[in-house]
Amino acid sequence: MITRNTAIPVLHSVLAVPITRTIRGIPSELKLGTEDGMPVECAASFDNIRVVPKSHLVSRECTLEPARLMDACRALRIAVDC
Repeated sequence: MITRNTAIPVLHSVLAVPITRTIRGIPSELKLGTEDGMPVECAASFDNIRVVPKSHLVSRECTLEPARLMDACRALRIAVDC
């Protein structure tokens, strides 16, 4: 989920980034691994961001450290051509 924490309590849906084991190595994805809290190497695909009802989210898979969050922001900027 990439919705800002302060907005989550008042929203019914949040922005989610799908995670896949298929790592394409493109700039709009963020490679994740065990050091990020994931069980296996995978990638967050910022080309496929979705709006998801909060009720569909059961648990948080990982929380990125500040430096990795900057990497995620970079991938998001690339995905939306901003």
